[in-house]
Amino acid sequence: MVVVAHLDRVRELTSCPAFQLHVFVVGIGGRIGSAVAKTLLARGAAVLGVARTPNSRTAQLTRDGATIHVADVSEDSWEKHLPPRCDAVVCALRGLPNAVLPLQLRVLEAARRASVPRFVAADFLPDYTCDTSRSAQLHPMLAERIQFRKHLSKLTDITGLHVHIGC
Repeated sequence: MVVVAHLDRVRELTSCPAFQLHVFVVGIGGRIGSAVAKTLLARGAAVLGVARTPNSRTAQLTRDGATIHVADVSEDSWEKHLPPRCDAVVCALRGLPNAVLPLQLRVLEAARRASVPRFVAADFLPDYTCDTSRSAQLHPMLAERIQFRKHLSKLTDITGLHVHIGC
């Protein structure tokens, strides 16, 4: 899993052998977010996250050691669950066109305010990076992703990674 490989590299770069990665997963109840969380837990990371609604995935992750809060990212109150010490935020939100980009930006800005050093956006869409001139015509949500990726690449206070999963 690309997201976890990136976070493993972060752990390798630390000088302390007992370093435990603290990762906050937004969308932890979904297919992508729960898979990322499960893999991180198996590798010894401390996993926290928010899910819109509890489900069988969040129940299993809680049994496996994750701390999960029920919150809606479209409301301001979700930010109180972002821990004071966090090495990375993984944003695994899905949604309708014109909904995902504003929510990803909201999560990104919250991570920046909390001084989180890394932000990983995971999208279940085709890889639009190979032909951006034609990609937006292929899927209505690709224009949003291209815009978000450009925004993320310009930031200097947080290291961003945009991962394409599937399609």
